[in-house]
Amino acid sequence: MNHSGLIPRAIPLGLALAAFALSAPVAAGEGGNLAGLPACSSQGNPGACRLPIVNGDFTADPYTGWERDGTVSHADGAAMLTPGSSIRQAVAINTLGDPAEAGYAVQLRVLGESDDGEVELRLALSDDQGGHAVPLASTRATVRRHAWTTVDLSGAGVPFAAPAHVLVSVANLGPSTRVQLDDVHVVESVDAF
Repeated sequence: MNHSGLIPRAIPLGLALAAFALSAPVAAGEGGNLAGLPACSSQGNPGACRLPIVNGDFTADPYTGWERDGTVSHADGAAMLTPGSSIRQAVAINTLGDPAEAGYAVQLRVLGESDDGEVELRLALSDDQGGHAVPLASTRATVRRHAWTTVDLSGAGVPFAAPAHVLVSVANLGPSTRVQLDDVHVVESVDAF
């Protein structure tokens, strides 16, 4: 869902997640949990599948696979973003489909360390370095002190030269709390859009 009004092609989240759930099997008990979808394959994928994000669970050093701006550290198996810092990754689209004929979604969890706060989540198509980004959707979400919150965002694809990547960006808008980030999943669906 696009709360900022800047990107008109954003898809209503409920519709997108419902379409994702209907387009591919989700493991029992996971409901709208995108982690339950099968991994994408270069052989083609009916329905929805997870794209190959690197270190989306932050079990490795938080910098593996991620580009950071500002102070980003590692705590309790999660990335820790200080106020004003951000982290991003260009995730390869390893499927045979045309990005303009697919939809993309990202799901992640955030937690405020000492206070409530706010994060901004952006979804775009880009090259492998995150350049030439074409925005798909963005949203801001409240981060709760000592409580994990799931944030979802989806958007319809647009024409983009191969090899296309899905650029996922998360920024801690502060103002005062550090934010833990974990369990990042990126999905492509040709049936949902």
